[in-house]
Amino acid sequence: MASGDATTAWLIDRRNGADGYARAVLTAAADVVRLGVRSPIPAGLLEATAPEYRGPGGRVPADWFERSMTYLTASSAGQAPALAPAGTEPQAAGRYDLAAPLLRHIARARAEEKVPAGTWRAVVEQIGDKDDLERLAWSAEHRLLYCFAVPLWRRAIEGGSSVAPVRLAGLLAAQGATADAIALLRGRSDLDDDARGTLADLLAGQGEVREALDVLRARGGWRAATAERDLFGLLVAHGRLDDARALVREDDRRPSLDITRALADHGRLDDLPRRAGTGGRTAVFAFDRFLMQERRFDELRARADAGDSIASTFPAKLLYEEGRTEELRSRADAGDISSSARLAELLVRQGAVGESRSRADAGDRQPGAALAAELERRGEIGELRRRCDDGDHPAARRYALLPAAAGRVEEARSMFRWTSGGRTC
Repeated sequence: MASGDATTAWLIDRRNGADGYARAVLTAAADVVRLGVRSPIPAGLLEATAPEYRGPGGRVPADWFERSMTYLTASSAGQAPALAPAGTEPQAAGRYDLAAPLLRHIARARAEEKVPAGTWRAVVEQIGDKDDLERLAWSAEHRLLYCFAVPLWRRAIEGGSSVAPVRLAGLLAAQGATADAIALLRGRSDLDDDARGTLADLLAGQGEVREALDVLRARGGWRAATAERDLFGLLVAHGRLDDARALVREDDRRPSLDITRALADHGRLDDLPRRAGTGGRTAVFAFDRFLMQERRFDELRARADAGDSIASTFPAKLLYEEGRTEELRSRADAGDISSSARLAELLVRQGAVGESRSRADAGDRQPGAALAAELERRGEIGELRRRCDDGDHPAARRYALLPAAAGRVEEARSMFRWTSGGRTC
């Protein structure tokens, strides 16, 4: 620890004792590393970026950089230099590593400082390592410096980066250059599944449905089998609802719901009833469900009264959720089976078992399941048996399952064979 403290102190003293030119080189080196460069820093990059940190001054000596490097690469009494040569190999010639303690010291001091534009331009031109370029491009994106992120991703592509094509395509599309983004990905044979998904998304947004589907089908494994469904989602997200509608089967309920919801989201409310009128039962269900979610109860009731058997289930559900017993009772008395079933559930929920029992005794078969469950919960097994004798199938099922729940399986099986009125209970 003492040796490390001594090294840090010595390096900071070297920086504090440096002239303005050498200090500018150190600051430039620290900023370059902060942006993402991890490979040794080329001397040419330090020379190009240091003037950004030197500030205004008088005449600049012709040999300022050479003198600065001589000072910064010098060591004393076994202490490491501020800038250490990367090695003796030919590829390391003219490249330097900034001492870690000095990097931390400078980085803390510059944590809130902006990196000069000249430094960004220099790294775009002089850094060639693929991993460094990726880190630099991410840094530029995070700082919203897309003018530097784009060329950095281009350089990374040249270096063989696998993530750069997708990132660059996304930036180009965000800037309105969708055609350029598509061309960038379309011409590559090394796309992974994520990149194919990005290309399909861009193609879907441009209405290139067939090509987008081919791209999604080229993905491996289980993803190839979901190509149509994935493309449908992309088309809906882009608001290309007619293309999405043409892609799915008439009987595929979930896409129909998504199209209905998207029509509403895009303000195409006039298309909703027209679609329900021409799109079969799935479209009718989707429209009725949309009305239910929007609490457009009057429209739902009108559709139910006009004979829409699907719509008739939704008002009952809405009335049940809102606890509107009288309206449910009125609809049930008028012969609405869905309302009768929901009324039975609501009466049990409200503790009005007597009315539910009376309606069942009067011949209403809908309260059976809810009433049988409540009788079992209350332990009224004799009432369950009586209803079983009267041919109440929900009560019979509840009654027969009692011994099964207690582990008496044969007894339960014999009950299911028992008949009342000629029917198996």
